[in-house]
Amino acid sequence: LLEQPELEANQIVALWKSIHDRFLCYPDNLKYPLSIAANDLTIQSGNHSFTLSDLDAWVENSQTESSIALQLHLADGLSHAPMMMKVKRNRDKTEVAQSISPSTSVSLNTNGTALPCSAVADFLPAIESLGSSATFTGNLEWELSNNGWSIDLAGSRLAGIELDRLFENHAHRLSGKATIELDRCFIMPNERKSDLSGQIRVEQGLIGKALLKQFAENLRFKLLETEAWNDLSGDVPYDLIAIGFNISGTQMRLTGICQNERGYENYPAGVAIVFNGYPLAQSFEDAIESVRLLAAVAPMHSVAVPMSAQTEWLTNILVPPSRPLPRLESTPPRIRSARVWEGGPLVQQPR
Repeated sequence: LLEQPELEANQIVALWKSIHDRFLCYPDNLKYPLSIAANDLTIQSGNHSFTLSDLDAWVENSQTESSIALQLHLADGLSHAPMMMKVKRNRDKTEVAQSISPSTSVSLNTNGTALPCSAVADFLPAIESLGSSATFTGNLEWELSNNGWSIDLAGSRLAGIELDRLFENHAHRLSGKATIELDRCFIMPNERKSDLSGQIRVEQGLIGKALLKQFAENLRFKLLETEAWNDLSGDVPYDLIAIGFNISGTQMRLTGICQNERGYENYPAGVAIVFNGYPLAQSFEDAIESVRLLAAVAPMHSVAVPMSAQTEWLTNILVPPSRPLPRLESTPPRIRSARVWEGGPLVQQPR
């Protein structure tokens, strides 16, 4: 039993690797079941921290698998039910002979608790771009093997996503706090499988004019009230963004759903963005290529390349530009030659 221990978030990676490699991959290191309990465990992450009022863990082994089961209570959490997490290592007696491919799976059920995403930001650096206020609620199923990884987030919810943080290294500007609800979300990159559907909602933010134009050019939205927002000197303030999405492999369908939000029931179907009480962007029902989403958020210096399954391997070799390339000057340089100074003016116009 551990009383009021503290853990730096960046140490989670080392702790996970130690447990996974020592106990799950090599079960002979643990001959008997192991139980661990902790009260008021505080996890520090930069300037933020959160506390688990109770943590109980059990490590068990069998002939075909090893597992760690955890129950976690988030202090000050609204849900009284504990979060449930299980890490399982599947193997076989013939694993030493490499006749099968062992795998590790992770399952998480928050049971209504909004888990701060900052808890795993050091473990998964991409999560840090969601911002310090982002939370995760729902189910997670993740599996890793020698053949790649897969993840299933069906029925989950991400809230408090800070869009200005997410877009801080992008050429386009977008601010506001977003909520994403996932009806389906299964991704298996190695098998080229992706199946996602859900809704994204953002209230009270700013969107850059260049990004709005990309909505029309690449995502096939119809822009409205163009005269009103074109006259603005800076970014366009919006009241609401509400978009339903359905991505299945190479195809994507985006639908404006502002009319489903409270206070916006009288808006026409398909409205995706509301500006100053007026519809700003409206969707069509046509499906588009899913890679168009990359083109919509890509910076202006991006190079347009033809994408196909036959040429995908080249993306691992050809490096895209991270900044605009310098332009070639058509005017020749003014200094055309140099010689040893022997007195006289230091700088002289060419003859």
